[in-house]
Amino acid sequence: MRPIQRLVPTALACALAFVACKKGKSDNKPVVVIKPPVKLDINTVKNTKAGATLLPKLRLAKAEGLLFAGKYSEALTVYDELGKLNGLSAEARSQLFAGMAEAYMGLKRYEESVVAWEKVIAIRANDPSPVHNIAAVYMTAEKLPKAQEYLKKTLKLDPYKLDAYLDLLQVMNKLSAPEKEVVEVATALATHRNKMVEFLGSVSEKSDIYTIVRYLDYLLSMPEKDDGGKVSLRFLENALKHRSAVIRAKTGELAVRTAEGAKKILELLKTEKDLMVKKAWGKALKRLGHQVP
Repeated sequence: MRPIQRLVPTALACALAFVACKKGKSDNKPVVVIKPPVKLDINTVKNTKAGATLLPKLRLAKAEGLLFAGKYSEALTVYDELGKLNGLSAEARSQLFAGMAEAYMGLKRYEESVVAWEKVIAIRANDPSPVHNIAAVYMTAEKLPKAQEYLKKTLKLDPYKLDAYLDLLQVMNKLSAPEKEVVEVATALATHRNKMVEFLGSVSEKSDIYTIVRYLDYLLSMPEKDDGGKVSLRFLENALKHRSAVIRAKTGELAVRTAEGAKKILELLKTEKDLMVKKAWGKALKRLGHQVP
């Protein structure tokens, strides 16, 4: 089973990439730094005017911490409290239900996890990730026909979501699907992968930032040591020069999967100024056994 698909990082990365591309127009303006209080917790803000805005964020952060710590029942308690607050934004409700779905998954309460993901879908109707997550729940629960159904729904929403093809092939293999159908899925996987690679090869500063980040994320979801998860450096060179630090970081993580790409990234590390980019590249290089100066 593939891991649960997080809803926030890609959107956040796209936003950061967009902001990075806008830099330069206001670089000469003074920057005002607002320092947060030394200590900020739920009790500090619950009775203030800002509490209505801050409290959901604090509760979400607390629940997320419990979730990552494997304290699923405690996380659900916090999510239940959060659900009782009035005026939650659509994004907050989306994160609330997604968190509950993951907590239920951790407790092996699979049907409740599915119900929670369906609530996320009601908010984010065009997002393939929660649909894919339902498939992941059914895969874990060994309800393979249902998993196959939701994987096909995922790919109908976004035919470029490569990790959904990988899951679908795994499920079809377990269900002993006809060879013709398996070949069709494998062909679709290869076709859409190649289209994304070709797109990256022609990337320019005028290319849609959301599409670049999305395609990079999808290519990075492929197994890094398999041929399908590797992209030749010649298709990535334009993106490695992009002014967005987010795009350069993700492109470098993909590039290091080939020997020529790793060599290029090691060279670029000497001149790259952005610390976030350097950290992402260095981590990717070390994971694949390369020596980083």
